[in-house]
Amino acid sequence: MDETAFHLFLSYFWQFPGIDWEISMDFFQMMVNAEQQFQRPFFMEIFIIGDWQIWKQRNNFIFYRGGPCYNNWKQCFLEEAQLQSFRFCHSKRPNFLPLLTDLA
Repeated sequence: MDETAFHLFLSYFWQFPGIDWEISMDFFQMMVNAEQQFQRPFFMEIFIIGDWQIWKQRNNFIFYRGGPCYNNWKQCFLEEAQLQSFRFCHSKRPNFLPLLTDLA
């Protein structure tokens, strides 16, 4: 099967943070629906960090012949999310870090 960006970024990796994708919808409606279904704060931050880690898994496969691995993606996701939390203002960080613990 040919790999598409749509397939790559909406793959099975998203089962971990609990984001469900209704792929029969157009992309923007699908994003709105996923955010509503997620019912937690920081949807876009989690989505972007998750996609970035999927992209890095793909690059690792292409350039270094490393096999994409769910456990590696999850670990890298959690580490990157923790690092990105330092960019949050101090009032939002305490709300984001427990979310990571819940996801782990």
